[in-house]
Amino acid sequence: DKANLPAIAERAGVPHPRSTVVAGTTGATAVPLAFPVVVKPTQPLSSFKALRADGPADVAAIVQRYPGELPFIVQELIDGGADSLWACTFYLDRGQEVGALVSRKLAASPPGFGQGTVFAVEPNADVLALGRRFLAGLGLSGPVAVEFKQDPAGRYWLIEPNAGRTEYCVD
Repeated sequence: DKANLPAIAERAGVPHPRSTVVAGTTGATAVPLAFPVVVKPTQPLSSFKALRADGPADVAAIVQRYPGELPFIVQELIDGGADSLWACTFYLDRGQEVGALVSRKLAASPPGFGQGTVFAVEPNADVLALGRRFLAGLGLSGPVAVEFKQDPAGRYWLIEPNAGRTEYCVD
């Protein structure tokens, strides 16, 4: 449940964009964040992955269009293109790392907010360390992909974790 993400990131000391949860159709225009924002269902594998909203009316329109996908996590948008997205794929056994791989997203469909279609394996010690710090103490088993976005100043932000699956390319 992505609604728990801010608290876990804060506990781990991993940067995460300011965010809030929109649970229903009322109050969708009162999002207390700086726009633009990204709107995502809190549950994975919903009918959309993420949508950009440039103002409160856009958030309300997304809520009206997808009421069956509520609740949504709404987070401040981190500037950067698809190539500023990094993924750490971990294989865990009761919290112990069995293996890890870092990759950078080169393309997504739809562009900007969609499923990754092309990734390049690229070592990145900073992303790997942040991923490990985020997962420490969670005791997870199986594959976990933790996605980060690098802002123009070079800082990495936790965008989302995907427990139970790796990053995979759809094309």
